[in-house]
Amino acid sequence: MKKVFALFAVCLVFMTFVTGCSSKRDYTNDELIRIINENGGEGAEYNPARAFDSEEGVRPMFYESYEIDKENIQAGAQSVSLINVKAYGILLIQPKEDKSEEVMEDLNGYVEKMKKSFENYLRDQYEVANSTILKQQDDGLIILVMAEDAQTIYDNIVKRLG
Repeated sequence: MKKVFALFAVCLVFMTFVTGCSSKRDYTNDELIRIINENGGEGAEYNPARAFDSEEGVRPMFYESYEIDKENIQAGAQSVSLINVKAYGILLIQPKEDKSEEVMEDLNGYVEKMKKSFENYLRDQYEVANSTILKQQDDGLIILVMAEDAQTIYDNIVKRLG
């Protein structure tokens, strides 16, 4: 009986250690929407964030136009420009388990398409697209900021995430 109890105690300590060291966090769409709207600057004022699973406005078209596979997304929010003369987008995405690489590839493709669309069209917007920040945080959340003053917006989002 003592051996069973000791084994149980060891397993309990091990499980506590493993789960306690996990840095993955589950975000909700509403939380990610709030973070973008509070930290996205002027762009988010004109283009309020919406959940990736929203059927409103640009969302369905966004997936098709930029080949983002929404089946790889557990939670996410986006604020994107609804006009084609502005390189603007803030995306916060929590990929599904083991889908981070695919989501990063999709987002890199999105950035490349935006850069190409502005390269010979609006040079100032090309520069904005070219300075896009795309990073994955330790907890798995992917942050994409394509905006004027992208670094400040990114820093504010990271600070808000704590």
